[in-house]
Amino acid sequence: MDLLTHIFLPLTALYVVKREEFNSPYPFLLVLFAILPDFDKLIGMPGLFHSLVTLFPLILFILLFEKLVKGTSMHTSMAAFFISSHLVLDILDGGPVPFFYPFIKTGIGLEFPLKITFHSLTFSFQDAPMRLVYAVPKMCFTYELLSGFGVASLFLFVFVYLARRQREGISHFMPSLDKRHKNECMRFQKDYMISMRFTENWIVERWLFR
Repeated sequence: MDLLTHIFLPLTALYVVKREEFNSPYPFLLVLFAILPDFDKLIGMPGLFHSLVTLFPLILFILLFEKLVKGTSMHTSMAAFFISSHLVLDILDGGPVPFFYPFIKTGIGLEFPLKITFHSLTFSFQDAPMRLVYAVPKMCFTYELLSGFGVASLFLFVFVYLARRQREGISHFMPSLDKRHKNECMRFQKDYMISMRFTENWIVERWLFR
């Protein structure tokens, strides 16, 4: 899966669920953990950073460090979410993700080979809706940076981010208005929020949970 999808799909999901965390720059910095697993390709050990044997101690170390320095675990939770999202997306993209590398080098993935064939007045389905596949990660020296789905993920995040920012801007503008104009703006804001929520939910369902 490409770089943009690994970054902006989980970033959009986090923004929808934890909007308040985006008042700081930390989510935009911690999202780099979403591409950490693919660094195993750079060192010539494909599967090393896709393995829980490696990732669990790493997350535990980050947690202990954050607890010691700041007394919280929020940033570790975000880092763990971004790392986990990478593994989930790789599985959905066919894998293989070797959870127990280097002890078990075989990884798993999912394929969705179902196709529909149209005939003159009928149609038929071919293959299974979903298939679990097993494979050993192969050495690869290329990395996919862009794809159509990755660009769509970028646009999705920008749309959701700007839509919510604009909605919040309307709320911040309200205190400076008199009562009559405030009531009019409140009605407008209500209609606007309903339409934006409908559009936002449709796009999230269309691209995030397709």
